[in-house]
Amino acid sequence: MSLDVADSLPPPPGLALHHTIRGGALGWIAFRNSLLTLLTLGVWSFWAKTRIRRYLWANIQIDGDPLHYTGTGFELFKGAFIALLVLMAVFIPVNILGSAGHPWLASGLQLGLILMLTPLGMFFARRYRLSRTEWRGIRAAFSGPLKPFFWQSLGLGLLSIITLGLTEPYRQVYMERYFWNHSFFGTQRFSSDLTVSTIGKVYYLAWVFFFVPTASLIWSIWTATQGNLNLLTDENQMASLATARNGGALIGFFVGTMLSVITYLIYRVRLLRAVLSSLRLGGLRVSSEFTVGRAVIIALGAGFMILVPGGMLIIAISMLAKAVSGGVAVLGVILTPFLTLAVGSALWARFWTAPFTSALVTTTHLTGTLELEGIGQSTAPTPGRGEGLLSAVDFGA
Repeated sequence: MSLDVADSLPPPPGLALHHTIRGGALGWIAFRNSLLTLLTLGVWSFWAKTRIRRYLWANIQIDGDPLHYTGTGFELFKGAFIALLVLMAVFIPVNILGSAGHPWLASGLQLGLILMLTPLGMFFARRYRLSRTEWRGIRAAFSGPLKPFFWQSLGLGLLSIITLGLTEPYRQVYMERYFWNHSFFGTQRFSSDLTVSTIGKVYYLAWVFFFVPTASLIWSIWTATQGNLNLLTDENQMASLATARNGGALIGFFVGTMLSVITYLIYRVRLLRAVLSSLRLGGLRVSSEFTVGRAVIIALGAGFMILVPGGMLIIAISMLAKAVSGGVAVLGVILTPFLTLAVGSALWARFWTAPFTSALVTTTHLTGTLELEGIGQSTAPTPGRGEGLLSAVDFGA
């Protein structure tokens, strides 16, 4: 086939993906949510999450029709309340054990409980959020069995700790593939062919940047103190740590940590893009062009727009409180943290959540065909309460 013929071919069929997200509107919702959350001592946070999700879902259109989020604040509240009772029943005895003179045993139990509860929280969050997502009246669903996922995730989590993070990409790839290969749109199953080879190189680069200088610094401290870290309180030993050798190790540690953070962020962006590009839904294929550069620009812009206005607000309120006296000054001191949190939340939604979500939508493409006539309504059971563990500890929106 000649180039002229190839260029004249129509683009592959697909579904258009658009958004009408407006940062100002989302920021105003976040501002009101923050005030209500503070006034209700956190109770409103579940309804706040619901409002944010409904706005984002409703302003993402696939082939001209918006998504719908059907969850409620009370469902999230109920799930978090039950999860909080479970966490209290589990962690209070462990804390008592630590206070009774067994801190190492208590710390080990806490780590084990976190390893066990984290995949459970992710499992129930995925099941709830998909069950409350609809498009054209057809509900999404997640119906994977819990037991194999739990044990596999727990084993891979332990292996990641034992190998100092070397096997972490395998854990993340397993979880993503499991989640998507057991997710449905109506009766049509998603599929994912994500592999470690697509994301592993960047992760291991971040691992090297962090662990090599960290190990060098630890070795320098160890040799300077002859293995007795209590000698760090000795002035002579502190002087030894200030020598050129140990100073170089310290500088290497900070430089390595910075490079590690940068490469890990690159890894997270590439993981997101790889996950999206691995997805299939029947004859429909997902692809992503979301780049690290775009993520960095959004992050830098958000950081500047959050820190500068936020700092100016704190300074202005402090100056106003000093300029007045009596009850007005006291009121200003009381309101300062409330207004700072509310404005910070609004700025975060305006300059991070909205731009990031918008960029993700505009760089994601749906090609191929989706035979909607052959897709029926999901018959998977829907959970009666919210995402539980993740909601209880407030992980994400």
